[in-house]
Amino acid sequence: WWWWKRRIEMAFLWLYVAVRNVWVLFLAWLYFSRFGGFVMGKDQRDTKPAYSDASWIVLMFSTGMGVALFFFGVSEPVYHLNQSVQSTRRSQDFFSYDTASMEGIMLTFFNFGVHGWVPFVLMALGIGWAHYRKGLPFLVRSVFYPLLGEGIYGWMGDMIDVIALFATFAGSAVATGFTTILFTAGMNYQSPWLPYIGRWGSQGL
Repeated sequence: WWWWKRRIEMAFLWLYVAVRNVWVLFLAWLYFSRFGGFVMGKDQRDTKPAYSDASWIVLMFSTGMGVALFFFGVSEPVYHLNQSVQSTRRSQDFFSYDTASMEGIMLTFFNFGVHGWVPFVLMALGIGWAHYRKGLPFLVRSVFYPLLGEGIYGWMGDMIDVIALFATFAGSAVATGFTTILFTAGMNYQSPWLPYIGRWGSQGL
């Protein structure tokens, strides 16, 4: 599994970064174009939002992204820094501590900065357009209506929703699981008498 993971990363990492940048540029163009003031509702005159700005902020940061940002905002740059230092020791190449620190911050900003929010915005725009403008079901399959047409109501639409369901569940489970591990680790550090269950299900730090 790890061998395949490393091969895929080495082969397609450039594509992953490039696609994220293209998405950012597309959304920036969309925002500043004539579509920037487009209302998702059927009535373009209904510009009153359903939720206040404060409610939207709470909604965004109570999701898996908010949990990941809160708990991994510090640990991720430290993790990347440690990986860079270990890699330098193995290869015996010169890689300064300052450079490794900047690399860690850069990778963290890539994951949790603008690029981290882009997939959520794209999915929200697609589902919002399909549901509120076209009256299609509030499902991921509806985003593919321009490509599949009525085919979204068949087996292809079912397959899209099943894949989206498992992807969402896996992402949420991983974020929640790591958050629980970090939370219990912090509680155990402050109060050693509290139990801590590690990554592999064994108790202890």
